[in-house]
Amino acid sequence: MATATRTAQERKFRSAEEMREVLDRALSEVDDSDVCGPLLRATGMRLRLRCTDLGVAVNIAASEDPDSCIEWTFSERAPWEPKLELTMGSVVANAYLQGKVSVPVAIARGQIKCSGDARSALLYLPAVKLIADPYKKLVAADYPHLAVDR
Repeated sequence: MATATRTAQERKFRSAEEMREVLDRALSEVDDSDVCGPLLRATGMRLRLRCTDLGVAVNIAASEDPDSCIEWTFSERAPWEPKLELTMGSVVANAYLQGKVSVPVAIARGQIKCSGDARSALLYLPAVKLIADPYKKLVAADYPHLAVDR
């Protein structure tokens, strides 16, 4: 277990700008996906992921635009109120977005703070896993320093 933790801790974003770039590209791929995009839209998602150490927050929501499935913004104030907010460090966020972190375990360890509607958590948390494959592929192709082995 210590090896997995150390491996994840070594995988850091170089800057807040890099984190926004990776998230923007991954979410664009999700939005363009014929499978992931419509499934995320169907959840009615209103989610904020906040990374305190880099000062980055991304707000993700189901889109009402027929040409888009999801929309997102990196501004502190989104045009919608989030129903669920996950707050964590960027190293944990990177591992989480690669499907390497269990939210309940991370909450128990104090690595993730979760606030908002419990019903939304039950709906959104499994749906966020749809971001993992595009995120992992992007990291493997263009950001190998972020790849988490375990």
